[in-house]
Amino acid sequence: MQNIALLQAAAAFPGLIETVATRRLALARLTMQLRYYLSDEGVILEHSAGYHLAGVELVAAAIQLAELNHLTVPPVWKERLKRARLFLARIMRPDGTLPAFGDTRVQVPEPTAWTAPGVGEQFQSPLSLYSLSGYGVWAASDPSGRVLNHTMVNWSYFPGQAHKHADETGLSVWALGRGWITPSGYAPYGSEFRLPVDGWLGSNAQHGEGEDADSARKTDLLGSASSHANVFLDLKRSTAHGATFRRQVVGLARGRWLVIDQPLGTAQWTAVETVWTFYPDLTVEPLGLRVGGLIIS
Repeated sequence: MQNIALLQAAAAFPGLIETVATRRLALARLTMQLRYYLSDEGVILEHSAGYHLAGVELVAAAIQLAELNHLTVPPVWKERLKRARLFLARIMRPDGTLPAFGDTRVQVPEPTAWTAPGVGEQFQSPLSLYSLSGYGVWAASDPSGRVLNHTMVNWSYFPGQAHKHADETGLSVWALGRGWITPSGYAPYGSEFRLPVDGWLGSNAQHGEGEDADSARKTDLLGSASSHANVFLDLKRSTAHGATFRRQVVGLARGRWLVIDQPLGTAQWTAVETVWTFYPDLTVEPLGLRVGGLIIS
């Protein structure tokens, strides 16, 4: 943002500052920073859907201001911005909301009328994988192109931890015109809710009870598969102490999800837990059935 401000100052006040030196400095810095800010897949590397939206706007502003300063914009800037806009379109739901992973506010739009699909309708659920950036997303559509449900799984975790929550393998589900399963999203810094939301209690990811939010860990995509109607993801999160958490997510036709969590080698904790977090306008009641995974129907 500081370097975008330099470009804006150079364009707006060319007689008041050293315009040539200022804009060249901004261009050099932005070229260096972009490698770490925006991945080749088109994802802003800040662990947050909300900050991806903000990042798309910032990169677009940087390109526009560079051209206003008669600078030659590196072709990779525009190519990555194009991919970033495609990723944004992929993760945004039909009601304009975003999955609330990382520092992203949970949005609850006004309810709209919803017509259930016909029994014999066919569905398309293409899977988009961003394995370098750490995301998987798919949306089931009817033959007319209407999105019936939208699912996102995140496992991004990069050095610097910008806006990072403890949420790898977390799940976000939107269906029937509204949000259902969601991470807790953004809580103001300094508030009593900030630490729980930042930590594992703010997401539905499997973890050790009392596990630190900033622990050393990594998550690997073990495998994926998809057909015209079904999607499968297999993820494994490993800690520096040898603990392993495996999550398999299956997106089934007609709006059903199967989540299988399997803790392996977790002796450092006395218990392992998964805290399912739902949209704040929902009332959830248990059915008394306890199984190894969670079936949503």
